[in-house]
Amino acid sequence: MALISFENLTKAFGGSTLFSGISLEADQKDHIGLVGANGAGKSTLFKIITGEQLPDGGGVVCSKSLKLGVMEQFLCKDESATPYSMAIGIFTDLLKTEQQLFEVESRIESGETSKELLEKQQMLREGFERDGGLVFRSLARSALLGLGFNEEEINRPINTLSGGQRSKISLACLLISGANFLLLDEPTNHLDIKAVEWLEEYLKNFSGGYIVVSHDRYFLDKITNRTAELENGRLTVFSGNYSNYLIEKQKRREIEKKHYDNQMREINRLKETVTELKRWNKEKSVKRAESKEKVIEKLESRLETPEKEIETVRFTFSANAPCPYDVLTANGLCMAFGDKKIYENVDIEIHKNERVFLLGANGCGKTTLLKQITGQYAGKGNISFGIGVKTAYYDQAQESLNEQNTVLEEVWKSVPALSQTTVRNALAAFLFKGDDVFKKISALSGGERARTAIVKMMLSGANFLILDEPTNHLDIGSRQALEDAIEGFDGTVLMVTHDRYLINRLSDRIYYLSGNGVAEFKGGYDAYLEQFSRDNLPEKKQKKPIGSGGEQYKKRKQNESNLRKLKGQISRLEQSAEQLSEQIATVEQEISDHSDDYEKILELTTVLQQLKQQEEEIITQWEQASDSLSSLENEISE
Repeated sequence: MALISFENLTKAFGGSTLFSGISLEADQKDHIGLVGANGAGKSTLFKIITGEQLPDGGGVVCSKSLKLGVMEQFLCKDESATPYSMAIGIFTDLLKTEQQLFEVESRIESGETSKELLEKQQMLREGFERDGGLVFRSLARSALLGLGFNEEEINRPINTLSGGQRSKISLACLLISGANFLLLDEPTNHLDIKAVEWLEEYLKNFSGGYIVVSHDRYFLDKITNRTAELENGRLTVFSGNYSNYLIEKQKRREIEKKHYDNQMREINRLKETVTELKRWNKEKSVKRAESKEKVIEKLESRLETPEKEIETVRFTFSANAPCPYDVLTANGLCMAFGDKKIYENVDIEIHKNERVFLLGANGCGKTTLLKQITGQYAGKGNISFGIGVKTAYYDQAQESLNEQNTVLEEVWKSVPALSQTTVRNALAAFLFKGDDVFKKISALSGGERARTAIVKMMLSGANFLILDEPTNHLDIGSRQALEDAIEGFDGTVLMVTHDRYLINRLSDRIYYLSGNGVAEFKGGYDAYLEQFSRDNLPEKKQKKPIGSGGEQYKKRKQNESNLRKLKGQISRLEQSAEQLSEQIATVEQEISDHSDDYEKILELTTVLQQLKQQEEEIITQWEQASDSLSSLENEISE
């Protein structure tokens, strides 16, 4: 039995159906990535599973062995508590047993040695060790350290921590809770790459199951073995991780389209047959036509039109002027706030049309370095831009947005020389469609604000884009739009991001920032990892599959030959049918003309019967050849 399952779930809000008739079964071995655009219903589905919301139809079934763990918003009444005390507080039963054991052992040390007390000590100790009493503290500590806390921070009062750090505490508590099935909603938010990699390893080795919602495609690739897509109110399940889901989804679309095309081809062929049979206007051919019309009706009733792919608009952004070869040269950059050193000895060179990424742990100074480069912060060192370089900076906080403007006003006012059509096309590329462009900035979600700021920057005409975490708050569709735009951009890019999928796709070089400077790596994120890998063994050469290219070629040529023969045969049969039809019409006219000549009518009637018999044989042969042609065309198209 599945640990958790739901069947025919339906949920609507305000008369609009969010999803309908969706079903899923998940066991302890299932590591499921739940994907879909913002607003598709992923969070609502989680709330239905946990019982926080009720469905309009269908239900959720949980196994008796299910121990569900849900990543929830951080809540803590005791602001003086520490991350470590919060984490070990998860182990309530173990802490209680530990206290009981301490009290018993204290009594024994004081001189009590009754048989009952010694037996109780033994029972408590065995239970404590069996339930993980020897490791729960180290487990809590390692989870916090793995998620990015340092030794000092895990013992710091909660009221001194940031919102991101509080989210990490919630995640750590969930991971060590003992649950055998997890619901994870954007667990990588607020995590740097190192912490995300730790979480990946934890989840890959997790003995239970989980469903995870994430826009981090690289993360999904690492930790999932099934992918569930919530789209257009339907839930479709694919085997494999995110990348495999993309491949399988495309295959399914192609199969559905091919099946639809084959059905339509067959319907159209039958309609042509019906037309031809009716044209011959013979009793038997008319009956055959009627029979085939019934077949057409059945085929059309079962015809399933494939869903249209979600429309994506590609928009190419251009710089107003080309970059020089040397775009940015920075030497000996240093930054400190008071006595606290952030970084020193930073040397960076960026050249024309490069896509350069700046990585590093949270708090290492990546945002600070970008602001020093753009002149927002003053530090030590030399910074020079090439002649003709025009920069545009994307601030992840989007503080420059005017809350009173609409989306269209906010973008258009920043580039008044551009036409409204150009601006709206750019907004459409970043998924602002129709009336979305008239939303007030104050009413936008975090993702919509981010997309607005990105469009403003991309339309600025700058030839050097400097971006600080542009994918924060963006769903997968928006991230793909950003990637496409940057890929087609004819300028230079420097970016800070945790999106490893994006880095892999676009990166020419990576700078890794630490307190003592930067290290340089060529290529994408995987190439960067390879240079740090201790287990970087050469990949085994895969054996090439034994091909049957010669046989396939012969088969293809034979099919093509048969296709030509069938088409020729059909053409000849149609000509013969036409000739016979004309002869029959002539004989019938002669019979009419010799209505008084019995012997002549008898002779002509015999000829007429022979002609009709020949026509019947021709029509039968034509139908058989047409069916064979259709089957062969379907085989060739597959």
